[in-house]
Amino acid sequence: MDTKPWRLLQTPQLDLAVRWPGGRVPVSLIVDDPMPGLNPMIDHEPSHPHRRHIPNDVLRRFADLAERHGIRGKFSVVPWPLALGRIDRPDTLPLESRAALPEFIELVRERIMPRFDLTCEFLTHSWAIDLRSGRPSAETERTWAAHASAEEFAQTIGLAAQLLGDAGLPMEGVTSPWDSGQDNEEAYAAGIALAERRRGRRLGWYFLRGDDGLDVLPRITHRDADAVVVSIIFGAGPDPGWDTQYGEAERSHLLVDPDGGGRVRTLVQAGLPVVLCTHWQSLYGNGSLGGLHALDNVGARLRAHFGDAVEWVPLRRHAELAAACATLEAVEAGPGPDGGWGLHLRTPHPCLLAELELRGRTEAGRDRLRRPLSWNGTPLQARVGADGAVRVHLPLCDGLLAG
Repeated sequence: MDTKPWRLLQTPQLDLAVRWPGGRVPVSLIVDDPMPGLNPMIDHEPSHPHRRHIPNDVLRRFADLAERHGIRGKFSVVPWPLALGRIDRPDTLPLESRAALPEFIELVRERIMPRFDLTCEFLTHSWAIDLRSGRPSAETERTWAAHASAEEFAQTIGLAAQLLGDAGLPMEGVTSPWDSGQDNEEAYAAGIALAERRRGRRLGWYFLRGDDGLDVLPRITHRDADAVVVSIIFGAGPDPGWDTQYGEAERSHLLVDPDGGGRVRTLVQAGLPVVLCTHWQSLYGNGSLGGLHALDNVGARLRAHFGDAVEWVPLRRHAELAAACATLEAVEAGPGPDGGWGLHLRTPHPCLLAELELRGRTEAGRDRLRRPLSWNGTPLQARVGADGAVRVHLPLCDGLLAG
């Protein structure tokens, strides 16, 4: 199986393609809306008899399931749940949230963070907070995001990172509540860049959009001299547990059915990232735990039908490779007196590992690829295809690929 190239480059002698390393398709799970002790649907759909309290046992069962199936990805924690109180100030929270908070934080830190990157979902996943007064405003975060400036986004995201950090939960990325920011994405992405720069980071990433076609590679939505911001796209099908909140059946079969068919197979066969999405309230299923059962089915079927063709990874890995690919430069040097040559790679946003495929564009280029290759002086094990293409694994960072 082959993965789709994330970046194509050319030099005078060579064609280069950057792919996900290892020949396996990356799979990640997005979990939206978690908040200690509360069901966000009591705010979002008050007319329906949603149960108010989601017990920490749901989080414990989810951690068990993730460990059993090797699931990794992104897990949100809402810093100011439903505008009712702040997790860094437990005395401001409703009683059920306040009671759940210590164990919730411990479970997230000890059992979720080793497998999942943490994100905020703005501040409240409800009413926008007026940062001057520190009180809820008269508009929702979705409405506010439609007109917010980059600076306002940066201040809100910065405060979210502060609240989570003060509660002992360091934030890695950003998630949009609902589709907030979708019609103001340029300012949104620029605000993430500002917020991350103030935290001493040059890479920002967020989750906002899905796609039911094949346009599911991460997208660069902001780039300046100091920062890159990446939008992660989810495309593996609908939340399989959402309908269980209403007493309906789970829909794991739409993602991957018992015979291995479904949307996931389409993406794997195309060599594209598989990003799944579920929600805190879906996992709970209004007390039925229907979303947990759905996710258990997905995990078991992925293992049974795809095995080593896929690998579970934290969501930030998608952003790291996308940023490195977007900023990668390749400059040829040589050949020297002994026929040796070099390819200088440069990027201000290095990532740990990628697969680089090299093809000779000319006869001279093909001759170069017949020589043993090294990376910064360390010999590489290269795989040579029947068509003469050479593949090597190496970090995408400043260095010299030599032959």
